[in-house]
Amino acid sequence: MFTKLYTEKMQIVGLVALIILAGLVVWRYPMLQTASIISPISGETFRSDQLMEIRWTPGNPGIRMIELVPQSGSLITIYQTSVFAYPITDTSGSFSFVPSARGVPPGQYHIRIYNANSSDYSVTTNPIRIVLPQSPMVPVVVQSPNGGETYALGGPIKISWSGGKNKVWVGIAKAEYFVGGTYPLMAFITKDAAPNGSLMWDGKLCVLPGDCRPVTYWQPDGSVKVVVVSENADGDYCTQSPDRPCNIDASDGPFAVKSATVAPSPAPLTPKPTAVIPTPFIARPKPTTVPAPTIKPKSVQPTRPGSGKDNNLPSEVQRNPIISDDNMVPDFNPPERPGILGRIWGTLRFWLGF
Repeated sequence: MFTKLYTEKMQIVGLVALIILAGLVVWRYPMLQTASIISPISGETFRSDQLMEIRWTPGNPGIRMIELVPQSGSLITIYQTSVFAYPITDTSGSFSFVPSARGVPPGQYHIRIYNANSSDYSVTTNPIRIVLPQSPMVPVVVQSPNGGETYALGGPIKISWSGGKNKVWVGIAKAEYFVGGTYPLMAFITKDAAPNGSLMWDGKLCVLPGDCRPVTYWQPDGSVKVVVVSENADGDYCTQSPDRPCNIDASDGPFAVKSATVAPSPAPLTPKPTAVIPTPFIARPKPTTVPAPTIKPKSVQPTRPGSGKDNNLPSEVQRNPIISDDNMVPDFNPPERPGILGRIWGTLRFWLGF
């Protein structure tokens, strides 16, 4: 009985001693674990003159080296515990440096850290960005069209803006668009405009590569907005971003681009009737035909041939007819009778034969 009790006590003492020993071993020689990167892991952007911190799981086993892996080119070692001795571990859990001071050029890099007790390493999923120092962002603002205007399709439609940095992108969105929302742009007109500039737009958009059509093809009512984008403080061009501000602006309200309407031809003008004033007609009296008077022959006494002053005339020639007073015409005058001397001279000529 005593032996049995003694045996049980010794088993309990041995178990306690084993537990204490195991605790001492774990405390003195912790279980091996992999050092994992804590930050940065979300594709953050850093300026080349900015202090950058890399953090990993602190404590044993620690790390022995940190590298930056570029998308192309050679690896860049930014930290190493010892060049000649191995393993010398770093269990602090963080390391800070200035990229430009370590000769790191701008670009995108993955971070890789190596465990002190093995060849294993931990690497970031998303690359970080290192950029050159940037001057303050210059906000870009739409000046026109800024809402309420109406333009004819085929233009020219003047689009102008103020501000911007480096380049300005100019795009067109539907009337529902607003800055900060998720409604997409229809298309960009240009991505190569200058700050504080303007351009002339003809109302056409290349929504698909090589397929340029009037904006009314995609937006029948022609109600659209202008959207301008420029560099932000990080040197990025973005139209929406939840983690950094974009340098973007849009028309305050929609404006309209309408198809040109052809005006109907004016109706031909019908001349008003002109009042005709009759020309007075002067009736002329009809000519009255006066019948020729009837001339009665008068017997003529025969004369000798060669006698009188009419001796050269044939004897058949009669004297002028004597017209009666009843048939006289006012325009005829009776022949004058020769005087006394004429008659005497005629008689002498007749008798003397000359």
